[in-house]
Amino acid sequence: MSVLLIAGVCSGALYQVSSHAHTSAPLGVASNNGFKLQNRCGVGALGKRLAKAYDPARLFQRASHNFVVSQQPLWQPCYLRADMMSAIPRAGVGLRMCDAPDDELAQLLLTCAGSPEKLAAKLKKEQLSSACAARGLAATGTKSVLAARLIDQMCQQRESTETEGATPAPIQHAASAVATAEALVAPSRRSSFVPRQQPAGPAIDTVDADADADANAVGQREPSSFDGTAESLRPSADEGLADEDMSMSSGSEMEVVVLGSGACYPSPTRSAACIAMRLMRSYWLFDVGEGSQVQLQTCFIKPGLISHIFVTHTHGDHCFGLPGLLCLIARGRDGREPVQIVGPAGLRTFLRVVLRYTGTRMLPQFVVHELKDIPYLHTGKPPPLLPSASPDLRESQFGEQPGGRDIERDSDGAWTVLTATEGEMRLTVRAAPLQHGARTVGYVVEEDEKGGRLNPQAVMPHLERNRLAIREQWNIKDPRYLMKQIKALAPGEGLTLPDGHVITSETAVGSVRKGRKVAILGDCCNASMMAPIAAHADLLVHEATNAYIPMLGDTGGVGLLERTTIKHGHSTPQMAGRTAADFGAHALLLTHFSQRYHPKARRVMRAIEEAAQQAAGLPLENVVAANDGMVIPVWQKDRKKPLRPHSAHVLPEGASEDLEFAQDLMAFS
Repeated sequence: MSVLLIAGVCSGALYQVSSHAHTSAPLGVASNNGFKLQNRCGVGALGKRLAKAYDPARLFQRASHNFVVSQQPLWQPCYLRADMMSAIPRAGVGLRMCDAPDDELAQLLLTCAGSPEKLAAKLKKEQLSSACAARGLAATGTKSVLAARLIDQMCQQRESTETEGATPAPIQHAASAVATAEALVAPSRRSSFVPRQQPAGPAIDTVDADADADANAVGQREPSSFDGTAESLRPSADEGLADEDMSMSSGSEMEVVVLGSGACYPSPTRSAACIAMRLMRSYWLFDVGEGSQVQLQTCFIKPGLISHIFVTHTHGDHCFGLPGLLCLIARGRDGREPVQIVGPAGLRTFLRVVLRYTGTRMLPQFVVHELKDIPYLHTGKPPPLLPSASPDLRESQFGEQPGGRDIERDSDGAWTVLTATEGEMRLTVRAAPLQHGARTVGYVVEEDEKGGRLNPQAVMPHLERNRLAIREQWNIKDPRYLMKQIKALAPGEGLTLPDGHVITSETAVGSVRKGRKVAILGDCCNASMMAPIAAHADLLVHEATNAYIPMLGDTGGVGLLERTTIKHGHSTPQMAGRTAADFGAHALLLTHFSQRYHPKARRVMRAIEEAAQQAAGLPLENVVAANDGMVIPVWQKDRKKPLRPHSAHVLPEGASEDLEFAQDLMAFS
């Protein structure tokens, strides 16, 4: 049996055709029983044309150069199933055939869709070890490492198989360009986060329909080309997490993970607003738009490790995913502390109504804290507050636990939300109001000062000199065991060694390190009230819903777009950059983009980054336009590390001609 893979276009859509092992009808029978086709955008027509033209014994070429098949026969008859993956302009179609799985494990590798986590969940460690050994791979390591080795080998074999066979000259250039686009634009099959490709059609934010309709009307026009770089997130074991947790860790114990970077609604290219912060082994979420639980199940974050959820405002694209997310968290949070949920007044009643109306029982323990008296700062009539709850909704039920606080504003107009400890990090969360079309806040996560780093070069020579005396007098075999005690020395204290030398904290430990600060803003057109608590943030996460992009056909200038965007409570990249400059932020992460802006359209996204960078006055490498699955490390100030996302993909040398062809092919329909 073989698997037939289609890379190309028919009737304006990109398809993949795969075999069904349980079927027995012969290939090429163009009937309802012979093909299982989803008849969307001409998929049925594709199947009928393929059935009439396909000859598995030879290489053939249609007169219109529509189909090319390599010289590999089908071993067994099979059904075909065509799924629409992405709508792109009409072009040549290249078909490739590769061998189907030769054993149950190979079949399982395919069904796991290139995900090491799914494979590790289906097999025991002994099975994975024996499978690796049988294939000449190292048989040691955790389940996730073993699964990743098997997935890597499968992908390498598939890539080598696809290079076999000849292709007619008229089609070779198109097929090569499509393959290049697959490698550069499509996410890696070995990635632990696999966002799906879909067309980037014009989209408007339903929350602010009029404004975004004006700003996005030009999104219906086709750009000439776009740059096709993708962020490829490869799994790697993280020492701070469980062995089974395949994290994309960059080495920092504080990271920002973009789960949703889109505005208004979730799409296959950008999910609705959701930002995660990894703090050692815990995850904090900021906003939970619809589809967030799906994003969590396709990335490395374990839902059971989510301990805090912060909601900036109650527009649907920021909170519709909360009830479903709680159900997902319940599957892996037995015996843990209740999930802490923070948001505007009315969030507690919203959850009670939804959970009781739907009769939801599979819930974790959770506590809801509400921010009181959030001012409405935008123009026009404020939206009404949630009506008073009926008496039976004023008491907690099911997963909700007592202890939820009504948090009042401090004298400076901000809210002190909570303090928490994650590992060695002591954290404080504060909030302040923002100007938007709803009562909105932004959150600031600030780390307390940390002790200085131990300087081994200043300590080890003295410890080695006293090694024998330390062993005899203090019964310590290895003097390095004293390093932790030395690091814990308070200012003015010292450790006297057997030879009389005194190691002091001033000579052995560096100066106190200032804690990190991350400001995550909700939707806004004015964030000035955040300035006192967000000043000098190491990372500012700011929305940039609409941008002026002449290459997309935008007209009227930046000023007109900005006025329209402000009218409806949103920001442009230039506005986000000015906010970063006013706050003195060290880095800027742009998010909450209109669905009009495809994350793989690198020329468009680069233009957005450059517009924000010029307004912020920051180095270009410190301004990043988010896409789903991006991981941003937040480093200590004494560590000079780049902000750019972990393991970003780099374009190869000398590929410009094929890339331009592929970019036109894979851009917007």
